[in-house]
Amino acid sequence: MRLPISSRTLLNALDGIVYLVDGLGILRAYGDPNWTVFADAQNAPHLGNGAAIGKSIFDGIEGEEVRTAYRRLHGAAASSRGRRITFEYRCDSPATERTMRMSLTNVIGSLVLYQSQILSEVPRPWMSLFNFKNSYSARGRNSPVVTMCSFCNQVRWPLSASDEEVHWISPGDYYRSGGQDDVSISHGICPRCTKVIVETFSFPE
Repeated sequence: MRLPISSRTLLNALDGIVYLVDGLGILRAYGDPNWTVFADAQNAPHLGNGAAIGKSIFDGIEGEEVRTAYRRLHGAAASSRGRRITFEYRCDSPATERTMRMSLTNVIGSLVLYQSQILSEVPRPWMSLFNFKNSYSARGRNSPVVTMCSFCNQVRWPLSASDEEVHWISPGDYYRSGGQDDVSISHGICPRCTKVIVETFSFPE
């Protein structure tokens, strides 16, 4: 699919990280320079210079539960002309607490416009939980596995608790409860975000 130059120019002019995805989840275009800045910040040069075009956006999502949720949200947005799905989520880094807003909008056919914008950024003391080198894909089970909600960044606690005993706490409370830095981060979805975001906006499986 080739987009007219006017479409690419429009994407470049929009605020935030903006990209177009077809009904199958394949990236078709994105707005620069914000996309490139994002790729550099994520230490992911393989996403820049057009290399990500033609690839599935779902391949880069950590955690099977999270990938499934985004497939459901994408499917719901792609199914109806003009439909918009909007939700807030957290995208923290080790020294920054960051709140974002994601919008998925059907623009034509099954083509979906994704737009991710920063709502707030607040500096805070360093938290190694948000170091990308701690991801489960990078470290595996060489250390205790901590499950973090991909939408709100709450942490599943205690680590070894059953589903009936577990509760979700903030990263700060994780450390105050004795949580350690030497862990692998696995991404999941807490019950609140499942209800407020996934079940509210997406189609059931």
